Amino acid sequence: MKTLGTMVGGSLKNMTGAINLESTEYFKIEDFFKSKLIKNQDGIFEHLNNHFCIQGDAFRGEVMNSPKLILANYEIISCINERTIFEELFHYKIYTKFTMAHVMQICKIHIMEGAKILQENGQANLFFLDKSYTINLYKRLGKYWCVRVVPISYFNVWGAEDRLFALNNQFNPPQLL
Repeated sequence: MKTLGTMVGGSLKNMTGAINLESTEYFKIEDFFKSKLIKNQDGIFEHLNNHFCIQGDAFRGEVMNSPKLILANYEIISCINERTIFEELFHYKIYTKFTMAHVMQICKIHIMEGAKILQENGQANLFFLDKSYTINLYKRLGKYWCVRVVPISYFNVWGAEDRLFALNNQFNPPQLL
């Protein structure tokens, strides 16, 4: 049984217990960024006084049938490129593709419910979408949440103490990937 702080491979350390995400039948990505400051709108950033910025073009469209997941938050131990990250995720059978519905649920758990599962010190919180994009959610200057979407590249390098979300292999049986 894996415990907190347990190394997973040579580059990742499990930093959380189970993070349970529910399945989502339908999710409109634009709703993620709506604010109660605009009449009749409800969204995750209503609790952030509209202090957020967005970089990237993956924030349009809809998510259908996002699956239930049990995740863990893994700290990157030393600088590592995405090729090595993917090799370890697949080798230890903890790779999963995320949807924006999953990212929204993690934000809600952290921001609205107060469970401290995201880094708030400027370090990256990473999610891999469909083997095509990396979502980097980070808190800038201690007050602005930023969401950056970058194409996955084996040459992207992520730093020590950045975090990534993947399957919690304590609670998920190995899957064919």
